[in-house]
Amino acid sequence: MLEGVSEEALDFSGATPLEKVNHILRQQLDYFSSDPTLLQTEGLLRVQGSEDKVLPVYNRMIVNPADPHSGFKNLASEPHNAIGVLKKSLKESLNFSPEAREIIEKLYQPLNPDEPLTPEKIIEELIAINALEEAKVVHNIFHLGYLVASQKEKNLMGPSNVAIVIAPWIDNIASDKNEDRTSPQALVRGVQRQPKIQTNLGQLLTAALTKAGKQESSKIAQPFEKAYPAQEAALQGGYRKKFPPQKLEPEKLSGNIVVRFFKAIWNGLKSIFSGDKKEKKEEKAALISTPAVEDSESKGINPAVKEKSKKHAKKEAKKAANVPKHLKKREKAVAHAKKHHSQQHKVVGELESKHHAKHQKKADKPRKK
Repeated sequence: MLEGVSEEALDFSGATPLEKVNHILRQQLDYFSSDPTLLQTEGLLRVQGSEDKVLPVYNRMIVNPADPHSGFKNLASEPHNAIGVLKKSLKESLNFSPEAREIIEKLYQPLNPDEPLTPEKIIEELIAINALEEAKVVHNIFHLGYLVASQKEKNLMGPSNVAIVIAPWIDNIASDKNEDRTSPQALVRGVQRQPKIQTNLGQLLTAALTKAGKQESSKIAQPFEKAYPAQEAALQGGYRKKFPPQKLEPEKLSGNIVVRFFKAIWNGLKSIFSGDKKEKKEEKAALISTPAVEDSESKGINPAVKEKSKKHAKKEAKKAANVPKHLKKREKAVAHAKKHHSQQHKVVGELESKHHAKHQKKADKPRKK
């Protein structure tokens, strides 16, 4: 990223798919530059990410890739998921111009040893026709492939393995969107073309790594903004004219949705109870501070107390009216049981009294000698 230039300060929600993907790809490179050890992750680029984690980040970034509350920071130390977001974005229709597609088509042709093709030649030809966005996305795909292949001893992803993964990316972004790619002819042609570009990309990445081993410079060893600073400055100037400033509002909700749900309930209950306590305190204060008023109607009763008793009576009446049916049935059953129990108790008491009187009568009767 150039000094003094901050894409994050701009709102990219109105950007074209190509501009959005370029921004996502640049953030992907920043993600790995912040922790280069992530490039050593085994199977990087090849292993699929978790859809549950990839999709929420992708959905937010594809709307506005400069969203300050989104981005790859939400996938810290999860390189497979971060790459998964990039893979999804590269499936978007980027609409390369016909001239740009013609230049990319050279990657499908057999390489000529007399006129060796390099990634730099492809990028410079795109820059020459002022296809800066196209040049940037192609260059940074090459750069990402170079970074991954440079760690092949650890991640087991050599140039040919990387080429197998990134070939469909380039094939998709540079394809003619007006062509029906589901037709049998297009599918057959696609199958025939893939081995060619895979072979060529593998050779180009190998050549770039060989250069680096010989301490020779290769532009794909650097991100686009460092390899082509003048063109990056032109793009950034266009962004500042085209896109409004980002509204950096703090995120209102954070964390797990379940946690947020229970927090909302807890806060609501606290506000209710604190409101009830406040009302009770105010009523108590009113009772203390309000003097008793004697008149014929109140008969010396404090008006505040009288009003409170009325409110209490209304509240109790309302509660009684709103008692659910099953509770009413239960109360009725309990009342019936109590009544039945009291009747039983009364009958038992009467029987015991009669029994006691009978025995007492026998005891009082004089015995015959």
